[in-house]
Amino acid sequence: MGLLLTEVVLLVAPAVALGASLAVAGVALITPYLPIGVPWIRGTGVNATVLALTALVGCLTVLATGLVPALAQSRPDLSRAGRRGTASDTPTPSATRLVNGLVVGQVALAVVLLVCTALLVKADYRRSSVKIPTAHRIWSLR
Repeated sequence: MGLLLTEVVLLVAPAVALGASLAVAGVALITPYLPIGVPWIRGTGVNATVLALTALVGCLTVLATGLVPALAQSRPDLSRAGRRGTASDTPTPSATRLVNGLVVGQVALAVVLLVCTALLVKADYRRSSVKIPTAHRIWSLR
């Protein structure tokens, strides 16, 4: 159990650090290209509270997914150990349900992310095709 949790922690720490550094670098790269006259843009930056919450949710998610196999391996079934390689060496119904539930959840999240990405790309395409009239270097929206 300890080795699996150590592996999960070693995977989470660099991922959280990389995500935080990409957020900070992305804001630093984009900020110079934002228009100056808009009041809310002056305070643009990475919110430490949101960054900490995102890191916490990421850690909890990965720990939860790492704990499932760790707990499954921590309770060996000695009666099944003697039957390895036999026809009666099949997973229990609860283990099968757990694995199937995790697979279904992962596929559902992947579909949601794919649909959201497609909608975002479609909205960006529509936004880029709208002609905004300009007069005397003043932008007006109608």
